Amino acid sequence: MKRSIRDTGDGSSAQKPPAKRAATAKRAAASKKTAAQATESPEPVVIAGPAPAASPSPSSSIPNTRRVPVGPNGEFFIPRTFPRESIKALDKMVVSKRWVQIDGDPNHEFTLGNRRWWELNSPWLEANKKSIGLTAKHWKMREEAFAKGEPRGDDEGDKPEDFVCISPPALEARDSEEDEDEDEEEEEEDEENEEENEEAAEEAKASKEKAREEQCAMHKVVGKLASLHPEHKWVSTMRGNERSKWWISELLKRDQDDFLMHVYNDFTWYGTIEVMENIFVNFEKVLKRKNHTVMELWFELEGLALVLNSGCVEFQMCDDADRCGQILELVGYMTITVIGSLQKNKLFAKDSQIPNIGIMLALVLTYAHSMGTDYGWEDQVAWTPYVVQQATVAHITLAGPKKFAETLEGINEWGAGKTAASQAKWAKGTFPSKLAAYGSRGGNQFDITTFSAAERKKYSFA
Repeated sequence: MKRSIRDTGDGSSAQKPPAKRAATAKRAAASKKTAAQATESPEPVVIAGPAPAASPSPSSSIPNTRRVPVGPNGEFFIPRTFPRESIKALDKMVVSKRWVQIDGDPNHEFTLGNRRWWELNSPWLEANKKSIGLTAKHWKMREEAFAKGEPRGDDEGDKPEDFVCISPPALEARDSEEDEDEDEEEEEEDEENEEENEEAAEEAKASKEKAREEQCAMHKVVGKLASLHPEHKWVSTMRGNERSKWWISELLKRDQDDFLMHVYNDFTWYGTIEVMENIFVNFEKVLKRKNHTVMELWFELEGLALVLNSGCVEFQMCDDADRCGQILELVGYMTITVIGSLQKNKLFAKDSQIPNIGIMLALVLTYAHSMGTDYGWEDQVAWTPYVVQQATVAHITLAGPKKFAETLEGINEWGAGKTAASQAKWAKGTFPSKLAAYGSRGGNQFDITTFSAAERKKYSFA
């Protein structure tokens, strides 16, 4: 079971046995009690969490504006970039330092002077207007940015269901960087051998330059309609991409290192499990809506596939190995549930109106296979051959992630020893029943942005 934060003492003990998880409501009540008993006034805290959608931005009446991304319940995102005038305010905000960055441009080209920045972030900025260190002069720059900036182009995505070009997920980009590092090492070795390997060095240099050019070209099409760039393989609906970014923001809120804190060794991993549970609970909520569409389910699977490959979903070293295995099983049940819905609606096919089925399933399979082979959860990811088999029958090509051919080979080896009956079991039952059997329903117990100032100080090592 997960540990209740208050069962961890001062954070110095690394090996305390897990205690029964405290309910989120009880934890919130205890937080208020702790804050009330503090002898000194708590530090002023800016509510940095996303505000609920209350009123539209003044710019919303302007044609060709960009849509505001939102979370599962209509929450606004905290801006990723802030003007330098907000530095002092940011120091008071309870927000992951990996989530935000500062616009160092003297002309505020990435924030106050950028129309796109205002379009995407105005609702959150307005909801937190008194807390972000901006004056009337800075707010006036919004109108100037709208007057000078380019409106949303016809080649950009606009609706939640629009398929757009996206950047590759972090783990995929990291693999590419590692390949570049290997090229550099080979180049250095070639230099040592001088003339003998001069030709090889030139080839390596040309290859490296080509990779950089391709990367620059890729970034130019991010956000553009995928139908206009068929050569770009990384594609997602706007809503699916938003969903993955939302879950990444939730994961960062639970990373104790980001807040210079140490509650206990496994705290961040339990926080990751909590976010995974929230993903499943949200999916169940969508699934149970009487009027839900197959695309709404697909949005959620896209978000899952992308966040699993973000480099932020790490819980494999958690001391509750059984729960970790159950999480991997639920990833499979969620994936298979969406496949079933696509099949029912005749969309699980090679010529499907959904163009990214193969790459999203490949991302899920890549993560699952890695967890199974590297950490001994082969039985918990035994659903992967079933997914491959369903895609094969539908003539859907599974591809995209680097070295996926090796992953697919490994999954097929697993499947070779499975009976049809053992594979069919993964499609039996309903996702809600599987989630109910799992038990835990997520919450925000491990969300550090909900901690009182006294709690954060207690566990801080800054």
